[in-house]
Amino acid sequence: MRIPPRYSLPGLVLLSACGTRPPSAAGPGRDSAGITVVESATPVAADSVAFRPDSAPAVDIGGGRDPHGEFAGIAGVARQSDGSIAVADRGSQEIRVFDSTGRWVRSLGRKGGGPGEFEALGQIFLLPGDSLAAYDFNHRRFSVFSPAGAVAREAALVAEGPIAYPQVTAVFPDGRLLVQGLRNFGPGAVSGVVRDTAPLAIYSPQGHLVDSLGRFPGAEYLVQASSGGLTARALPFSRSLRTALAGDRIFLGITDRYQIGEYTAQGKLERLIRRAHPDEPVTQADAAGYIEAQLQALPPARAKDREAMRQSLQQSPFPRVRPHFGGFIVARDGALWVREFEGYDTGRPARYAVFDRDGRWLGLASFPHGFTVYQAGSDFALGTVKDADDVEHVRLYRLRASRK
Repeated sequence: MRIPPRYSLPGLVLLSACGTRPPSAAGPGRDSAGITVVESATPVAADSVAFRPDSAPAVDIGGGRDPHGEFAGIAGVARQSDGSIAVADRGSQEIRVFDSTGRWVRSLGRKGGGPGEFEALGQIFLLPGDSLAAYDFNHRRFSVFSPAGAVAREAALVAEGPIAYPQVTAVFPDGRLLVQGLRNFGPGAVSGVVRDTAPLAIYSPQGHLVDSLGRFPGAEYLVQASSGGLTARALPFSRSLRTALAGDRIFLGITDRYQIGEYTAQGKLERLIRRAHPDEPVTQADAAGYIEAQLQALPPARAKDREAMRQSLQQSPFPRVRPHFGGFIVARDGALWVREFEGYDTGRPARYAVFDRDGRWLGLASFPHGFTVYQAGSDFALGTVKDADDVEHVRLYRLRASRK
């Protein structure tokens, strides 16, 4: 299987050169290849609001007296069918499970190299039957835990074909893995802005390459090579590749434009979801906000490096325009939640454009600045945010649907 080259670098040029139907709110159409195209210029909701969250979260984990609610780098969260909430914490290298009220129940894993242990805990995934899975990038190991918390199975991912450094991004219902290959900057790298192509593939539950989906425009990096070594960091306001799964359907978008493709598990493109979204320029205020955010993230032990880092960041190249969106998830009800690119304006709320199962843009859902939605449904949104004291929280908001 191979996803058609509509999203390859040449494909992006060809697509923009071809005639397309102008955006409207009239509903889906079809392009010359027979692919359903749903374009939206305005939301369905008269007030542009798809969902309104309650003013206060129904569940708030973090910032209290319980040490289990103290986090040091949340990698992901997941809500199980009984309302329990699992949180992957990079600091402790464990998955903490809380009940539906936010009370700690158990912890899974710990730092180490043994079964069910982690050294580089990443995103966690909710599997059928309420099992939890997690990926450790250092061990390249995919671990599955039973609903009771026992290690059910593990698989080490093998570097095969185009995938040299596998990163699990999603899990199919049958246990297969959607994997993206990460870039390694090694000998021979030259200084400058680099945008490589990112390979996508499907792996078996046992950790072996099953099928290659192709290569797609990935993230942008600023590489600085010298006799003393090599550094590579993400370019400010970098464009990137985003993916998600809904059952056995693959959603794929590149933030260069507001377009998300929906594919079958066999790699057939069936629908394109588009929203009219003009380019937004990167302003001097955007650049200043980015630099200040990076400086604020410096740990106290590196305070002496602050001025040198400021000068380095001020010399960094900035792109002409912002990404058209920040990422997306597919909610339990099949709706597509696309995050607006928030930038570094602390006064700007976190906003998500919500598209229904038919690809129509319903409207927006707004949350406090910095709130990242990991999971959503027709009546809730679960995510993470930092408070004014830079303390991490996991919060669940109840949602009220807007009247059409």
